[in-house]
Amino acid sequence: MELKQVEDNVYYIPNVTNIGLIKNGDSAVLIDSGVDDDTGRKILRILESQHLQLKAIINTHFHSDHCGGNSYLKSKTGAAIYASDVEADFIQHPYLQPFCLFSGANPPMELQNKLVMAAASKVDFIIKTQEDVVEIGGVVMNVLSLPGHSPNQIGIKFNDVVFSADAVFSQEILSKHKLPYLVNVEKQKETLNRLRNLNMKLLVPSHGEPTSNAAPMIDEYAKIIDTAEEHLLTVLVEEKTTEQAVKSLCDRFGIEAAKANQYFLMHTITQAYLSYLRGKGLVALEFRSNMLYWKRLS
Repeated sequence: MELKQVEDNVYYIPNVTNIGLIKNGDSAVLIDSGVDDDTGRKILRILESQHLQLKAIINTHFHSDHCGGNSYLKSKTGAAIYASDVEADFIQHPYLQPFCLFSGANPPMELQNKLVMAAASKVDFIIKTQEDVVEIGGVVMNVLSLPGHSPNQIGIKFNDVVFSADAVFSQEILSKHKLPYLVNVEKQKETLNRLRNLNMKLLVPSHGEPTSNAAPMIDEYAKIIDTAEEHLLTVLVEEKTTEQAVKSLCDRFGIEAAKANQYFLMHTITQAYLSYLRGKGLVALEFRSNMLYWKRLS
């Protein structure tokens, strides 16, 4: 891991999940903190090598690869943690994530691991939904509402550099993972449109290389969403259970959900699309013999 400069006082640390850094003198604000204590230790070594003091961490959302280093970094530096409404609840109570993935029941042990549950960390400052600016130590940053991937995901814009969290992914990542995780299709579409119309010099996604031209990756993600919608509407001409819909989407995108994490993430993705199509009046729910079926409306 190393520190890379992208603009005056703006840096990022390339990693499995990229970490943003905004510098003000010898103070630093991080955007996300990585997946675990080990990542936190590496980040702290980088900060110390640059003689930077960590003042705050802004979490874009609650997924463990974005807030897993919070606890370690806070314990070592006393940094304040910022997060948006709803996301903060999950950061402070990580059990909520597998709990939700398992339909609100106590999740099996396979879902209670660091890939799903980050170490709990106290959020010191809640960024309200209506807030579009946050000031930390004299540094003023724009807060971008980017929901869809998670309920209240945010991005950060500073000096025309946008840290877009998981609102969009590089084309390489999209090619590898094929069907991005989301919980709200309609909000994700709105987020892609917002990014498409945003004035910026550089976009730094959490997964992939920074780019000065975000349009291709935004368009590719939008195309994937359209493909998933069209596929479900096609197969739901004949009624399907949720399980059958999950399998159908996996087959369409060449996804092998061979582990608990993968399966329950695909289950959530599928339900997000089904809920969206139901909200548009394009599919109906039917109940028969204690089974739930989804069927396209003519």
